[in-house]
Amino acid sequence: MIVRTPNDSAGAFLRGQIESQLASGGLQCWQYVLDLISDRLGDAADDLRGPALLLSKSNAAPGVCGAVITAVMALGAARSADDMPSERSAAPMGYLNANAPANDLLNMQPAIGVEPPVVALGQELIDRISTAIDSSGPIDCGEVTGVNWSDPKREQVTAYFSANGGMSRCVEIIATAVEAFSDLTDD
Repeated sequence: MIVRTPNDSAGAFLRGQIESQLASGGLQCWQYVLDLISDRLGDAADDLRGPALLLSKSNAAPGVCGAVITAVMALGAARSADDMPSERSAAPMGYLNANAPANDLLNMQPAIGVEPPVVALGQELIDRISTAIDSSGPIDCGEVTGVNWSDPKREQVTAYFSANGGMSRCVEIIATAVEAFSDLTDD
């Protein structure tokens, strides 16, 4: 367990906790994200565990980072209720106004070109994570960690746990996802 001193910044303390937990192998990355933001999600945190687990199992070897997927799903769950219009009515499918009402009949956005605000927030969350780990493309678990988790090799796992290995990038992804989630749900 890490003891926080008054000189530690909140970000450094968070990263230290995540690193300690990852090193002990207790949870998967998506579980850390949900656990660290569960107080802000309420009942939705439990609702997201199943989908996040399913995505992590289907994405175990090269695939999108589970922490990123979970953070985006959590952001959608946290913000979707706030972003819904108070009065809803059906809209014609060709309606391209930025303030278009949701379509009650199909329970979806009415037209191409109109997206709920949470989509832009999700992209901002992904952009923050990409910037934090200096990535310009998709955040792929295999590339970040350097390990094929469906068939890990000793040398891959050793490199993952090394001082500047994949685990350090995972710590940064998880911490940035949690920090960005907090920032984006405070608005």
